[in-house]
Amino acid sequence: MKVGLSGLNIQPLAKALDAETNKNTQTSSATQAAQTTPTKLLDAFDAPLANSLSNAFSIENRVLANSAPFSPKNRLMNSPGFQRLNPEQQKLALEALKTDPFSVTSIINLLNSKGFQSLSSNQKTQALVVCKAADAKGRAELVKLAYREINGKTALLNKDKDGNTLIRSLHLLATQPLHADFAKEKVSRKDLLYGVMQEAADPYQVNQGSHGTCTVTAMQYMLCKQNPAEYVRIMQGITSTSGKTKLRDGSTLRLSPECIKPDDNIFRSTSERIFQASMMDFSNGSLSYNNADDSQPKGKSGLNKDEQKKGLEALFGKKFKHKDGKGFLGLWTNKTAVVNELEKRGKKGQETYVRMHWGDGKKDGHAVVVYKVENGRVYFRNPWGEQSEKEDGKIYNNPPRRMEDKAKGLESMSISDFKKWFKGCFIPS
Repeated sequence: MKVGLSGLNIQPLAKALDAETNKNTQTSSATQAAQTTPTKLLDAFDAPLANSLSNAFSIENRVLANSAPFSPKNRLMNSPGFQRLNPEQQKLALEALKTDPFSVTSIINLLNSKGFQSLSSNQKTQALVVCKAADAKGRAELVKLAYREINGKTALLNKDKDGNTLIRSLHLLATQPLHADFAKEKVSRKDLLYGVMQEAADPYQVNQGSHGTCTVTAMQYMLCKQNPAEYVRIMQGITSTSGKTKLRDGSTLRLSPECIKPDDNIFRSTSERIFQASMMDFSNGSLSYNNADDSQPKGKSGLNKDEQKKGLEALFGKKFKHKDGKGFLGLWTNKTAVVNELEKRGKKGQETYVRMHWGDGKKDGHAVVVYKVENGRVYFRNPWGEQSEKEDGKIYNNPPRRMEDKAKGLESMSISDFKKWFKGCFIPS
Protein backbone atom coordinates (compact mmCIF):
# COMPACT_ATOMS: atom_id res chain seq x y z
CA MET A 1 0.00 0.00 0.00
CA LYS A 2 1.34 3.43 -0.94
CA VAL A 3 -0.22 6.55 0.51
CA GLY A 4 0.13 9.78 -1.41
CA LEU A 5 -0.22 13.24 0.16
CA SER A 6 0.01 15.36 -2.97
CA GLY A 7 -2.79 17.91 -3.33
CA LEU A 8 -3.78 17.64 0.34
CA ASN A 9 -4.18 20.99 2.12
CA ILE A 10 -2.60 20.25 5.49
CA GLN A 11 -2.43 23.78 6.93
CA PRO A 12 -5.76 23.76 8.84
CA LEU A 13 -4.98 20.27 10.11
CA ALA A 14 -1.47 21.26 11.11
CA LYS A 15 -2.75 24.21 13.15
CA ALA A 16 -5.26 22.00 14.93
CA LEU A 17 -2.63 19.38 15.68
CA ASP A 18 -0.18 21.97 17.01
CA ALA A 19 -2.87 23.38 19.28
CA GLU A 20 -3.65 19.95 20.67
CA THR A 21 0.02 19.07 21.15
CA ASN A 22 0.64 22.16 23.25
CA LYS A 23 -2.17 21.39 25.68
CA ASN A 24 -0.71 20.51 29.08
CA THR A 25 -3.24 17.84 29.94
CA GLN A 26 -3.11 14.22 30.91
CA THR A 27 -5.70 11.53 30.62
CA SER A 28 -7.52 10.21 33.65
CA SER A 29 -6.88 6.51 33.29
CA ALA A 30 -4.33 4.05 32.01
CA THR A 31 -6.60 2.83 29.24
CA GLN A 32 -7.36 6.34 28.04
CA ALA A 33 -3.69 7.23 28.17
CA ALA A 34 -2.71 4.23 26.09
CA GLN A 35 -5.48 4.49 23.56
CA THR A 36 -6.57 8.15 23.35
CA THR A 37 -4.63 10.67 21.30
CA PRO A 38 -5.35 14.38 20.74
CA THR A 39 -4.90 13.78 17.03
CA LYS A 40 -7.44 11.29 15.81
CA LEU A 41 -5.70 11.06 12.45
CA LEU A 42 -2.57 9.57 14.01
CA ASP A 43 -4.47 7.47 16.54
CA ALA A 44 -4.85 4.58 14.12
CA PHE A 45 -1.10 4.19 13.92
CA ASP A 46 -0.91 3.42 17.67
CA ALA A 47 -2.98 0.26 17.17
CA PRO A 48 -1.39 -3.21 17.31
CA LEU A 49 -1.02 -3.05 13.53
CA ALA A 50 1.34 -0.09 13.82
CA ASN A 51 4.35 -1.96 12.52
CA SER A 52 2.51 -3.26 9.47
CA LEU A 53 1.13 0.18 8.70
CA SER A 54 4.56 1.72 9.12
CA ASN A 55 6.12 -0.69 6.64
CA ALA A 56 3.33 -0.01 4.16
CA PHE A 57 4.25 3.65 3.82
CA SER A 58 6.64 4.57 1.04
CA ILE A 59 9.92 6.27 1.88
CA GLU A 60 8.99 9.54 0.21
CA ASN A 61 5.75 9.80 2.17
CA ARG A 62 7.56 9.13 5.45
CA VAL A 63 9.97 11.97 4.67
CA LEU A 64 7.05 14.28 3.86
CA ALA A 65 5.16 13.31 7.01
CA ASN A 66 8.22 13.92 9.19
CA SER A 67 8.80 17.34 7.68
CA ALA A 68 5.26 18.49 8.38
CA PRO A 69 4.41 20.77 11.33
CA PHE A 70 2.70 17.86 13.06
CA SER A 71 5.62 15.43 12.74
CA PRO A 72 5.97 12.85 15.55
CA LYS A 73 9.31 14.35 16.50
CA ASN A 74 7.88 17.84 16.90
CA ARG A 75 4.93 16.54 18.88
CA LEU A 76 7.25 14.70 21.25
CA MET A 77 9.71 17.55 21.71
CA ASN A 78 6.89 20.01 22.41
CA SER A 79 5.33 17.84 25.10
CA PRO A 80 5.76 19.01 28.74
CA GLY A 81 7.00 15.59 29.85
CA PHE A 82 9.80 15.56 27.27
CA GLN A 83 10.93 19.04 28.25
CA ARG A 84 11.33 17.93 31.86
CA LEU A 85 13.80 15.19 30.89
CA ASN A 86 17.56 15.58 31.15
CA PRO A 87 19.58 15.46 27.89
CA GLU A 88 20.39 11.74 28.21
CA GLN A 89 16.72 10.89 28.75
CA GLN A 90 15.62 13.10 25.86
CA LYS A 91 18.03 11.21 23.62
CA LEU A 92 16.52 7.89 24.72
CA ALA A 93 13.00 9.16 24.06
CA LEU A 94 13.97 10.29 20.57
CA GLU A 95 15.70 6.98 19.88
CA ALA A 96 12.55 5.14 20.95
CA LEU A 97 10.48 7.33 18.65
CA LYS A 98 12.83 6.67 15.75
CA THR A 99 12.22 2.93 15.97
CA ASP A 100 8.46 3.49 15.64
CA PRO A 101 7.24 7.06 14.94
CA PHE A 102 3.63 5.95 15.03
CA SER A 103 3.81 5.17 18.77
CA VAL A 104 4.46 8.84 19.53
CA THR A 105 1.21 9.18 21.49
CA SER A 106 2.17 6.34 23.86
CA ILE A 107 5.59 7.90 24.47
CA ILE A 108 4.07 11.32 25.15
CA ASN A 109 1.44 9.87 27.48
CA LEU A 110 4.13 7.94 29.35
CA LEU A 111 6.27 11.04 29.88
CA ASN A 112 3.30 13.18 30.91
CA SER A 113 1.91 10.59 33.34
CA LYS A 114 1.88 11.21 37.07
CA GLY A 115 3.39 7.77 37.58
CA PHE A 116 6.41 8.49 35.38
CA GLN A 117 6.89 11.88 36.99
CA SER A 118 7.01 10.22 40.44
CA LEU A 119 10.05 8.13 39.46
CA SER A 120 13.60 9.04 40.39
CA SER A 121 15.89 10.23 37.60
CA ASN A 122 17.51 6.79 37.37
CA GLN A 123 14.12 5.07 37.28
CA LYS A 124 12.96 7.40 34.50
CA THR A 125 16.00 6.37 32.49
CA GLN A 126 15.16 2.71 33.11
CA ALA A 127 11.58 3.28 31.93
CA LEU A 128 12.82 4.92 28.74
CA VAL A 129 15.16 2.01 28.05
CA VAL A 130 12.17 -0.34 28.40
CA CYS A 131 10.13 1.90 26.13
CA LYS A 132 12.86 1.81 23.49
CA ALA A 133 13.08 -2.01 23.68
CA ALA A 134 9.30 -2.50 23.37
CA ASP A 135 7.13 -2.43 20.26
CA ALA A 136 3.99 -0.31 19.81
CA LYS A 137 1.81 -2.76 21.77
CA GLY A 138 4.33 -2.98 24.58
CA ARG A 139 4.62 0.80 24.84
CA ALA A 140 0.86 1.07 25.27
CA GLU A 141 1.07 -1.45 28.14
CA LEU A 142 3.95 0.48 29.72
CA VAL A 143 1.68 3.53 29.80
CA LYS A 144 -1.01 1.48 31.55
CA LEU A 145 1.58 0.30 34.08
CA ALA A 146 2.57 3.88 34.80
CA TYR A 147 -1.07 4.77 35.44
CA ARG A 148 -1.96 1.69 37.48
CA GLU A 149 -1.88 2.56 41.17
CA ILE A 150 -1.17 0.19 44.06
CA ASN A 151 -1.46 1.67 47.55
CA GLY A 152 -1.42 5.18 46.11
CA LYS A 153 1.72 4.72 44.00
CA THR A 154 2.36 3.83 40.39
CA ALA A 155 2.73 0.09 39.79
CA LEU A 156 6.20 0.85 38.43
CA LEU A 157 7.25 1.41 42.05
CA ASN A 158 5.62 -1.75 43.39
CA LYS A 159 8.26 -3.87 45.18
CA ASP A 160 9.07 -7.58 44.95
CA LYS A 161 10.13 -10.00 47.69
CA ASP A 162 13.66 -8.55 47.67
CA GLY A 163 12.49 -4.94 47.97
CA ASN A 164 13.31 -4.08 44.35
CA THR A 165 10.93 -2.10 42.16
CA LEU A 166 8.95 -3.39 39.21
CA ILE A 167 10.68 -0.94 36.86
CA ARG A 168 14.07 -2.32 37.91
CA SER A 169 13.09 -5.89 36.97
CA LEU A 170 11.45 -4.67 33.79
CA HIS A 171 14.66 -2.86 32.87
CA LEU A 172 16.63 -6.07 33.43
CA LEU A 173 14.14 -7.96 31.28
CA ALA A 174 14.68 -5.41 28.52
CA THR A 175 18.48 -5.53 28.64
CA GLN A 176 19.66 -8.91 29.94
CA PRO A 177 20.82 -11.77 27.69
CA LEU A 178 17.85 -14.07 27.26
CA HIS A 179 17.74 -17.85 27.55
CA ALA A 180 19.18 -19.53 24.44
CA ASP A 181 15.78 -21.00 23.51
CA PHE A 182 14.46 -17.53 22.61
CA ALA A 183 16.86 -17.32 19.65
CA LYS A 184 16.40 -21.00 18.87
CA GLU A 185 12.60 -20.70 18.69
CA LYS A 186 12.69 -17.20 17.15
CA VAL A 187 10.68 -15.66 19.98
CA SER A 188 11.50 -11.98 20.34
CA ARG A 189 12.23 -9.90 23.41
CA LYS A 190 9.47 -7.55 22.24
CA ASP A 191 6.90 -10.36 22.49
CA LEU A 192 8.14 -11.23 25.98
CA LEU A 193 8.05 -7.62 27.16
CA TYR A 194 4.58 -7.07 25.75
CA GLY A 195 3.11 -10.06 27.55
CA VAL A 196 4.77 -9.37 30.90
CA MET A 197 3.75 -5.70 30.86
CA GLN A 198 0.20 -6.47 29.76
CA GLU A 199 -0.34 -8.96 32.60
CA ALA A 200 1.31 -6.71 35.21
CA ALA A 201 -0.71 -3.70 34.02
CA ASP A 202 -4.05 -5.50 33.71
CA PRO A 203 -4.35 -8.84 35.54
CA TYR A 204 -7.75 -9.41 33.89
CA GLN A 205 -5.82 -10.17 30.70
CA VAL A 206 -4.33 -13.32 32.30
CA ASN A 207 -5.91 -16.46 30.84
CA GLN A 208 -5.23 -20.17 30.32
CA GLY A 209 -6.47 -20.34 26.74
CA SER A 210 -7.04 -23.90 25.60
CA HIS A 211 -4.57 -25.49 28.04
CA GLY A 212 -5.60 -27.26 31.24
CA THR A 213 -3.64 -24.87 33.43
CA CYS A 214 -6.51 -23.26 35.34
CA THR A 215 -4.75 -23.80 38.68
CA VAL A 216 -1.52 -21.95 37.94
CA THR A 217 -3.38 -19.39 35.82
CA ALA A 218 -5.52 -18.50 38.84
CA MET A 219 -2.28 -18.13 40.83
CA GLN A 220 -0.79 -15.97 38.07
CA TYR A 221 -3.84 -13.71 38.13
CA MET A 222 -3.69 -13.35 41.91
CA LEU A 223 0.04 -12.57 41.83
CA CYS A 224 -0.35 -9.92 39.12
CA LYS A 225 -3.26 -8.41 41.03
CA GLN A 226 -1.56 -8.32 44.42
CA ASN A 227 2.14 -7.94 43.66
CA PRO A 228 2.98 -7.31 39.98
CA ALA A 229 6.61 -6.52 40.84
CA GLU A 230 7.06 -10.09 42.09
CA TYR A 231 5.56 -11.43 38.86
CA VAL A 232 7.94 -9.36 36.74
CA ARG A 233 10.89 -10.43 38.92
CA ILE A 234 10.00 -14.10 38.44
CA MET A 235 9.68 -13.69 34.69
CA GLN A 236 12.97 -11.84 34.51
CA GLY A 237 14.69 -14.66 36.37
CA ILE A 238 13.37 -17.70 34.50
CA THR A 239 13.88 -16.10 31.07
CA SER A 240 17.50 -15.21 31.82
CA THR A 241 20.39 -17.39 30.70
CA SER A 242 20.24 -19.24 34.03
CA GLY A 243 16.59 -20.18 33.47
CA LYS A 244 15.75 -20.12 37.18
CA THR A 245 14.81 -17.91 40.11
CA LYS A 246 14.05 -18.16 43.83
CA LEU A 247 10.44 -17.96 44.97
CA ARG A 248 9.17 -16.39 48.18
CA ASP A 249 9.43 -19.62 50.19
CA GLY A 250 13.06 -20.12 49.11
CA SER A 251 12.39 -22.88 46.60
CA THR A 252 13.68 -22.65 43.03
CA LEU A 253 11.44 -22.21 40.01
CA ARG A 254 13.05 -23.42 36.79
CA LEU A 255 12.13 -22.73 33.20
CA SER A 256 10.05 -25.63 31.92
CA PRO A 257 11.70 -27.41 28.96
CA GLU A 258 10.32 -26.46 25.55
CA CYS A 259 7.91 -23.85 26.97
CA ILE A 260 9.46 -20.97 25.02
CA LYS A 261 8.53 -22.73 21.80
CA PRO A 262 5.17 -21.38 20.53
CA ASP A 263 2.26 -23.81 20.73
CA ASP A 264 -1.18 -23.94 19.15
CA ASN A 265 -2.80 -22.06 22.07
CA ILE A 266 -3.31 -18.75 20.29
CA PHE A 267 -5.06 -17.10 23.24
CA ARG A 268 -2.02 -17.00 25.52
CA SER A 269 0.90 -14.60 25.41
CA THR A 270 4.53 -15.73 25.37
CA SER A 271 4.82 -14.88 29.07
CA GLU A 272 1.62 -16.75 30.00
CA ARG A 273 2.90 -19.85 28.24
CA ILE A 274 6.25 -19.67 30.02
CA PHE A 275 4.90 -18.92 33.50
CA GLN A 276 2.09 -21.48 33.43
CA ALA A 277 4.22 -24.31 32.06
CA SER A 278 7.02 -23.60 34.54
CA MET A 279 4.62 -23.48 37.50
CA MET A 280 2.96 -26.73 36.39
CA ASP A 281 6.39 -28.36 36.27
CA PHE A 282 7.26 -26.94 39.70
CA SER A 283 4.02 -27.82 41.45
CA ASN A 284 3.71 -31.42 40.27
CA GLY A 285 7.03 -32.36 41.87
CA SER A 286 8.93 -35.21 40.23
CA LEU A 287 6.51 -35.45 37.32
CA SER A 288 7.27 -33.62 34.09
CA TYR A 289 4.85 -31.33 32.30
CA ASN A 290 4.84 -31.16 28.50
CA ASN A 291 3.52 -27.81 27.34
CA ALA A 292 3.32 -28.79 23.66
CA ASP A 293 0.50 -31.29 24.23
CA ASP A 294 -0.51 -30.14 27.73
CA SER A 295 0.30 -33.56 29.18
CA GLN A 296 1.80 -35.28 32.20
CA PRO A 297 2.91 -38.91 32.70
CA LYS A 298 0.36 -41.73 33.07
CA GLY A 299 -2.49 -39.62 31.74
CA LYS A 300 -2.48 -37.27 34.72
CA SER A 301 -4.07 -33.86 34.11
CA GLY A 302 -4.03 -30.66 36.14
CA LEU A 303 -2.78 -30.44 39.71
CA ASN A 304 -4.16 -32.21 42.76
CA LYS A 305 -4.97 -30.50 46.05
CA ASP A 306 -1.50 -30.88 47.56
CA GLU A 307 0.21 -29.71 44.36
CA GLN A 308 -1.97 -26.61 44.25
CA LYS A 309 -1.07 -25.89 47.88
CA LYS A 310 2.62 -26.23 47.05
CA GLY A 311 2.35 -23.68 44.22
CA LEU A 312 0.40 -21.17 46.30
CA GLU A 313 2.76 -21.33 49.26
CA ALA A 314 5.84 -20.96 47.09
CA LEU A 315 4.51 -17.98 45.14
CA PHE A 316 3.06 -16.05 48.07
CA GLY A 317 5.44 -17.12 50.85
CA LYS A 318 2.58 -18.04 53.20
CA LYS A 319 1.11 -21.20 54.65
CA PHE A 320 -2.33 -22.02 53.25
CA LYS A 321 -5.02 -24.08 54.96
CA HIS A 322 -7.41 -26.07 52.81
CA LYS A 323 -11.05 -25.79 53.82
CA ASP A 324 -13.85 -27.84 52.34
CA GLY A 325 -16.50 -27.51 55.05
CA LYS A 326 -16.09 -31.09 56.24
CA GLY A 327 -16.03 -31.78 59.96
CA PHE A 328 -14.07 -34.37 61.97
CA LEU A 329 -13.40 -37.47 59.83
CA GLY A 330 -15.92 -36.12 57.34
CA LEU A 331 -18.78 -36.92 59.72
CA TRP A 332 -20.53 -33.67 58.83
CA THR A 333 -20.29 -30.88 56.28
CA ASN A 334 -20.85 -27.17 56.84
CA LYS A 335 -20.25 -25.30 53.60
CA THR A 336 -22.21 -22.32 54.93
CA ALA A 337 -19.31 -21.56 57.28
CA VAL A 338 -16.92 -21.53 54.33
CA VAL A 339 -19.17 -19.18 52.34
CA ASN A 340 -19.36 -16.87 55.35
CA GLU A 341 -15.59 -16.78 55.51
CA LEU A 342 -15.38 -16.00 51.78
CA GLU A 343 -17.83 -13.16 52.35
CA LYS A 344 -15.75 -11.71 55.21
CA ARG A 345 -12.59 -11.89 53.13
CA GLY A 346 -14.30 -10.23 50.19
CA LYS A 347 -15.42 -7.31 52.33
CA LYS A 348 -11.75 -6.76 53.23
CA GLY A 349 -10.77 -6.78 49.57
CA GLN A 350 -9.18 -10.23 49.90
CA GLU A 351 -9.54 -12.72 47.06
CA THR A 352 -9.63 -16.47 47.67
CA TYR A 353 -8.39 -19.38 45.56
CA VAL A 354 -11.24 -21.89 45.20
CA ARG A 355 -11.45 -25.45 43.84
CA MET A 356 -14.66 -26.35 42.01
CA HIS A 357 -16.35 -29.30 40.35
CA TRP A 358 -16.89 -28.44 36.68
CA GLY A 359 -18.36 -29.76 33.47
CA ASP A 360 -21.11 -32.22 32.57
CA GLY A 361 -21.74 -34.55 35.50
CA LYS A 362 -19.12 -32.74 37.58
CA LYS A 363 -16.48 -34.90 35.91
CA ASP A 364 -13.86 -32.17 35.79
CA GLY A 365 -12.16 -29.89 38.27
CA HIS A 366 -11.56 -26.18 37.90
CA ALA A 367 -9.91 -23.37 39.88
CA VAL A 368 -11.44 -19.91 40.23
CA VAL A 369 -10.75 -16.84 42.37
CA VAL A 370 -13.65 -15.63 44.54
CA TYR A 371 -13.65 -11.88 45.15
CA LYS A 372 -16.98 -11.24 46.90
CA VAL A 373 -20.21 -12.74 48.24
CA GLU A 374 -23.14 -10.38 47.92
CA ASN A 375 -26.92 -10.46 47.62
CA GLY A 376 -27.11 -14.23 47.70
CA ARG A 377 -24.45 -14.77 45.03
CA VAL A 378 -20.77 -15.75 44.97
CA TYR A 379 -18.69 -13.71 42.51
CA PHE A 380 -15.50 -15.08 41.02
CA ARG A 381 -12.91 -14.63 38.32
CA ASN A 382 -12.67 -17.50 35.83
CA PRO A 383 -9.10 -18.11 34.51
CA TRP A 384 -10.62 -18.69 31.08
CA GLY A 385 -10.34 -14.90 30.91
CA GLU A 386 -12.13 -12.95 28.22
CA GLN A 387 -15.04 -14.88 26.71
CA SER A 388 -16.08 -12.68 23.82
CA GLU A 389 -18.50 -15.25 22.41
CA LYS A 390 -20.68 -15.06 25.53
CA GLU A 391 -23.15 -12.44 26.74
CA ASP A 392 -23.14 -10.46 29.97
CA GLY A 393 -26.12 -11.30 32.15
CA LYS A 394 -26.76 -14.66 30.49
CA ILE A 395 -26.87 -17.94 32.45
CA TYR A 396 -24.52 -20.76 31.43
CA ASN A 397 -24.48 -24.36 32.63
CA ASN A 398 -22.23 -26.96 34.28
CA PRO A 399 -22.05 -25.27 36.68
CA PRO A 400 -25.04 -22.88 36.48
CA ARG A 401 -23.48 -19.44 36.50
CA ARG A 402 -24.13 -15.92 35.26
CA MET A 403 -21.71 -13.95 33.14
CA GLU A 404 -21.00 -10.64 34.87
CA ASP A 405 -18.24 -9.18 32.70
CA LYS A 406 -17.15 -11.29 29.74
CA ALA A 407 -14.17 -9.03 28.98
CA LYS A 408 -12.68 -9.66 32.43
CA GLY A 409 -13.85 -13.23 32.91
CA LEU A 410 -16.05 -12.30 35.89
CA GLU A 411 -18.94 -14.65 36.71
CA SER A 412 -21.25 -15.44 39.62
CA MET A 413 -23.32 -18.30 41.07
CA SER A 414 -26.15 -18.43 43.55
CA ILE A 415 -24.92 -19.46 46.99
CA SER A 416 -27.00 -22.64 46.83
CA ASP A 417 -25.47 -23.66 43.48
CA PHE A 418 -22.00 -22.69 44.66
CA LYS A 419 -22.29 -25.07 47.63
CA LYS A 420 -23.26 -27.92 45.32
CA TRP A 421 -20.24 -27.42 43.04
CA PHE A 422 -17.72 -26.33 45.68
CA LYS A 423 -14.76 -28.67 46.40
CA GLY A 424 -12.58 -26.61 48.68
CA CYS A 425 -10.59 -23.41 49.07
CA PHE A 426 -7.19 -22.29 50.34
CA ILE A 427 -7.12 -19.67 53.08
CA PRO A 428 -3.73 -18.10 53.94
CA SER A 429 -2.75 -18.71 57.57
